[in-house]
Amino acid sequence: MRKALLAGALLVVCSMVLGATVLREPIAHAATPFQNVLVMNSDTQPLPVKAPQPLPVREQAHLQPVQVSQFGSFPTGDRFSSEETLYTVPAGKTLVIESFSTGSAMGPNAVMKDATLDVELNGFLSGSRWNLIPTDEGVFSQSGARVFRGSTLMRAYAGPGTDVVASARRDGADGDLSGTAVSFEISGYLVATP
Repeated sequence: MRKALLAGALLVVCSMVLGATVLREPIAHAATPFQNVLVMNSDTQPLPVKAPQPLPVREQAHLQPVQVSQFGSFPTGDRFSSEETLYTVPAGKTLVIESFSTGSAMGPNAVMKDATLDVELNGFLSGSRWNLIPTDEGVFSQSGARVFRGSTLMRAYAGPGTDVVASARRDGADGDLSGTAVSFEISGYLVATP
């Protein structure tokens, strides 16, 4: 134990001697603040600067924004809303859908389960379906209605002639299923179809 304490004390003393003598100048130099450095080049040897290159010329499709809002309805006593065709893609275009939103004010004990966005071709479901589960925002004190809203970012493609259709589902006791509206919204853009 004594040898360990003696070795530790000797190590501390050696460190102090080295710090005070041999390493004094490098430590002092390191403690000085940074200095500004000016690089001077002659006119015959200028500093090379690469000029910004223009972006390559590409054919870019003209983007045409699309934003559609439409109301559907929940008939009294029905758990399913009306199906609403939000948009039919024009010939020669492809619709890129980037977001889908929904909302409804229901009876205080009703629950909006989900909203569905279908991309249909010629009236048949083409396999492209997105479900959105809205958030229960609570009961609005002035009307007593329970408010549900939801929104999602997405990337969906609908070709020429395609119908984009939205619908929603709700649940609750029959007395809570009074007639009410439901909103649907999509946004995106049209591009030319090659």
